[in-house]
Amino acid sequence: MQSAIDAVFEAERSVTQAQGNNNPQDFQKSQQELMRAQQLLREVRQKGYSGTAEQKHQFQRAEENLRILMEAQNAIR
Repeated sequence: MQSAIDAVFEAERSVTQAQGNNNPQDFQKSQQELMRAQQLLREVRQKGYSGTAEQKHQFQRAEENLRILMEAQNAIR
């Protein structure tokens, strides 16, 4: 579960960098990071995540953050 949450943080950094630089390579990297995070979150959800209440809360926040990041990414296209 933690690797999925970490992947969302990495995606956030990539999206922020892509927004700051008008560079197709940064945009492509951020797209890849978003897809990776989305896949990891999906895998955790499919397997049924187990953990403390705090970990579940962090996971849910990561899912929401990913949704927001994807919207931001679509806006800079």
